[in-house]
Formats: sequence, C-alpha cells, structure tokens
Amino acid sequence: MSQVEIKLQIGDILDGRYRVFSDGIAQDIGTRYTAYDLPQSGRLVDVLVLAARFGNGAELLERLTRANQAVADLAQPLLVPFEHVGLVQDGGPLYLVRRHLQGRTLSGLLEETGSLDSNRAVGIAIQVCNALAPAHRAGLVHGGLSPHSVLLGTDDQVLITDAGLAPALQPVPTPEGRPWGRFPYTSPEQASGEKAHPATDVYLLGSLLYEMLTGRTVFVAADETGLALQHLHQDPVPLQARVPQVPAALAAIVHRALAKEPTMRYRNAGQLSHILNSQLAPGSPVGVPLRPGRAAQQMTVPAPVVPDEVNYFELRETYHPDADTGEWAEESARANWLMMGLIVAALIAMLGLIPLWRTVYRRYALPPATPTPVVYCGVCESGGMLNSHPADGSHSRVSSADFSSLRSSRFQQPEIEPSAIGYRDFRPLRSSRIFSRGNR
Repeated sequence: MSQVEIKLQIGDILDGRYRVFSDGIAQDIGTRYTAYDLPQSGRLVDVLVLAARFGNGAELLERLTRANQAVADLAQPLLVPFEHVGLVQDGGPLYLVRRHLQGRTLSGLLEETGSLDSNRAVGIAIQVCNALAPAHRAGLVHGGLSPHSVLLGTDDQVLITDAGLAPALQPVPTPEGRPWGRFPYTSPEQASGEKAHPATDVYLLGSLLYEMLTGRTVFVAADETGLALQHLHQDPVPLQARVPQVPAALAAIVHRALAKEPTMRYRNAGQLSHILNSQLAPGSPVGVPLRPGRAAQQMTVPAPVVPDEVNYFELRETYHPDADTGEWAEESARANWLMMGLIVAALIAMLGLIPLWRTVYRRYALPPATPTPVVYCGVCESGGMLNSHPADGSHSRVSSADFSSLRSSRFQQPEIEPSAIGYRDFRPLRSSRIFSRGNR
C-alpha cells in the first residue's frame, strides 16, 4: 500500500480528460480540486484525491465503483454520486470525480459561525433525513456522514455527497475489529469494526445535530483509538448542559439518536425526520418551526450545465421531501395492520382449541361418577339383593330374576355371583344399622 501523498498542480491532466485549475482543499479523507472536463465542453467537475492510507488496489477500485453505482441507481436528486473513479498515476492514489457543486459545506459554515440556532440546525437536519430516507428504504447507508459531506446552497438547501464512500473504503467487518469511519464522526458499531446500517446514519445525524447546536463534536480525543473508545463506552455531555437554550424536546431527540445500542435509536432517517417534524412543529411547547413553506421545500435536481451556468441549486425541476417525511407514518400504519392481523389469527386459533380443551377437561379433570352402592345381605335368601332397609329392620328383596335389569340401571356394576361371596365378605355389614339384633 502506497503511503506517499500526491499533490496535484494547476494544469495537471488526469486520464487525458480532467485538467486541474485550482489549488487543493484538504478534507478528512483526501484533497478536493476543481477541474475542467475537457471532452464535455470544459464543464466544471470536482476531483477528490483519496488519502494514500486507503490504498490503490483493484479490490478497492471495484468496491468504490459498485457503491457509487448503487447510489446512482437511486436517482435521488439530493444525493450526488461520483461520475468516475480512477488512478492519479501508476501506483498512485485513487481519485473520484463528481459534478462541480456551488455553495459551501456545513463544515465551512460551522467554522464561521461556531454553532447554529435551533431553527436553522433542525431545518438542515430534516433535509439531510429527507435525502437519506430513499437510500435507507433501498437498504443502502451513507456510513460517512459528516459536515464535509453536507453541502449548503441558497437558503440552506441541502445536498449530500460521498454516500456509501466510507463503507467502500474499508472492508467490513474490519480485521481484528479495527475502527472505521470518518473520524471524529463515527458510531459505536463502526468503532467496534462492525457493519453499518440505517441506525448508524441516525447516530451520525445525531452527531451533526449535536455539533450544529453546540459548536463542538460529540467527543474529542488525541487519536482514533481514543475516539472509538469514547463512542463505545462514554456518554456525551448533555446537550442542555452545554447550551441551556436548547429546547428539552430537541435535546431528548438528539439523546436518543446518540444511543449506544442501535435498537434504542430511531430506525432510519425517515423516522427521525417524522419525529423532528411532529415533535417540534409550530405551536408545540418547543415552538421551533420546522416545516418551511412549500416554495422553500422545492429542492434542486441536478442538470448538465456549462461552466458559466453551473448552479446545482437552480430550480430546473422540483423535489418535494414531503413524500419522504411521511415514510415513517406509512411504516407505522403497515406495522399496526400487521399487529391487528396477528391478534385476530391468535384469537381464531384459541377459539378453535376450545372443543379440544373441553374434551381433555371432561376426560381428566372431572371426578369419575360414583355408582349407587348395591349391598348384598347375608340374611336374605340366596341370590337375593337388598333394595331397602326400613328402620324397623324389615327387608324388601329383589329376586335374582330381576338382578340383571337392576344392575344395568345402577351404572353397570360388574356381575358378582352370590355363591362366590362368603361370610367374611359381610363381616363389616354386621355392625350396620340395617340389621336388627333379632335378625342376627
């Protein structure tokens, strides 16, 4: 892996196509230049030369190309894909080309202002959520969201760059759980070398909101290892402890977005956008107006332009993020219907088991029926059966001929031959009240 940083000079030409005409601007993952695209009538493009630490192998080139194609296939006008990936020179670092973007990054704005008021910060955050929501629905993540990748145009209109770039620069999961991301903007799962998912972008969005409101990053450390450990184990300083003027509801939203456990955060950017709009809408106790007018919601769709007309934020077409802000409500409605269906299915299953329960209950729970006792009397004639014993000791007898019919009416008692019963069988009966002293 080459560790030599290459600086382009004004007039350098890359791949016989891109002529550099500006000095480089250092960024967290490389250096950005402005160049002319000679075959395209000299239109302006931005060239990002990656830092040498990322390498220049064919595998990296393939990952970058695949990630960039996935973003381009979304056709999301607020996500700006790269147009070309190549090598500065043989053995040199990789470079990426995208359409030239006018405006300044959020990083540049924060360097000038330090922090932003709640209205402005949350308005920018909602636009970032709206830009990322289609990618999350498609199963894609940005993975490297930072103030460097948020471009602001007129009236703080937002465009997002470098989508999918950070995950492509580093194979995930990383060897030995090595941290990755665009430090200091990383998440706990990235700090432990794990794969990014939509909740990762939610954490990074929380980090952006935190910095916009306080003017400070969530954590500060001397190196990437220290930052990774803080993201993994340390809670950030409460938002209102740094800026008491921040509304409590907004501080609670940022706190949840920065949860260490991904399942404790908002699921994706669409849900976070919905929460910000619903919790901090005009008229709420917080009183932060987050829904701009319809005219302000119109966003730019990029279109090819010549250098004199380059303005990525011109309203050539309109994009209304309302369709994305309602995504979480649609997901919630689908989840509610699914839950209702599961409840109905469970009730039907329970009702269907009632006959089985009744059968089992009757078979095993109810006590067996006790037959009417039939007593054989030793003083009656052979074969006789005692039917009643009046108080005076007299006997009424059922003849042997009627024995079968009497037995069937008394719970089918097993037939016992009178001759098989001896004197000992009636010993307990001798003390019974049914015998009188004279009948012994």
